[in-house]
Amino acid sequence: MQTKKITSFLVLTTLILSGCSTTSERELPANAWQAYQAFKKELESNLQTTDLSRHLASNWIEYFDNADGDELEELKNYAAYPAWLSTTHAHYQTPNEDGYCLSVNGIAYDKTPGTVSVRYVIEDDRLKASEIHYQYWGNEDEFPDEAKCPEDFELDFPD
Repeated sequence: MQTKKITSFLVLTTLILSGCSTTSERELPANAWQAYQAFKKELESNLQTTDLSRHLASNWIEYFDNADGDELEELKNYAAYPAWLSTTHAHYQTPNEDGYCLSVNGIAYDKTPGTVSVRYVIEDDRLKASEIHYQYWGNEDEFPDEAKCPEDFELDFPD
């Protein structure tokens, strides 16, 4: 009987200690693909009534607060990144020091192959987009097959 109690105590102690070590690590509130899908669903309902502050980090909200008229509309359209792809082929995500990076490959609204890359940060216990990059490709063979953060794309300017 005593051996059974000791074994039970050891098992219980091990479970408690392993639980403590797991919870001491920073836990992300959700994954990036879920955040992307939630924003896309809201945008499809109605872009005009979507609460952008639920999906965009404070740096974006500050841009909106400092813009008006046409500039504000352009910023809102740029920040509505899930609406850029009309068809999704694949997505990849990777955790980083402050959240996730997500790359989504597909066909853009203008029928061109493209990738949208988003850096998500944690704000208000949610993943919110802080950086967005749109990348056009000549063909679908050029799609990345791993997550790339917006800054990982090489900007190519004409000479």
